[in-house]
Amino acid sequence: MSDRLLLLVRHAKAARPPATADHDRPLTPAGVEQARAMGTRLETQGLVPDLALVSPAARAAQTWHEVADQWAPDRRSRVRVVSEASLYEATPQAVLDAVELYAQDQRVVVVCAHEPALSEVAHLLAGPGSDPLAVAGVVEGLRTGSAAVITVEGGWVERGATRLVAVHDPRVD
Repeated sequence: MSDRLLLLVRHAKAARPPATADHDRPLTPAGVEQARAMGTRLETQGLVPDLALVSPAARAAQTWHEVADQWAPDRRSRVRVVSEASLYEATPQAVLDAVELYAQDQRVVVVCAHEPALSEVAHLLAGPGSDPLAVAGVVEGLRTGSAAVITVEGGWVERGATRLVAVHDPRVD
């Protein structure tokens, strides 16, 4: 197995309150539960990251907070969190650039951001040996609160050196 992992987490279900800018949309109660379930799942699978790159949009920041809040304080405090402006309304290349810029020698990296960029990145990095069901899942698009798990054998975004091994959906898992 790879010694590094990239986790692409789509923000959880967000509300659409009237007169609220897209950037400021909060999570719904169901979204909070999705994020908490993902946090528990990441911890039980040993996937607590070294680095979290988070979109500054309220729904992504709140998702990250709820995910991380499921972990013991000492674990949470070891995660370096970067609010990265380029992840809001990002292109796939912007996501890849942020990972390249910040990941360096980290072992597990989470990107908590938005569609369609995250599923497009997961599809781009689905190299040989990727799980066919996971690939089909990202082709359809990541559901809110879901995570794509990518093993990294070479450079962080080196195509052919990465495999999409799973898609975790807190509504299904």
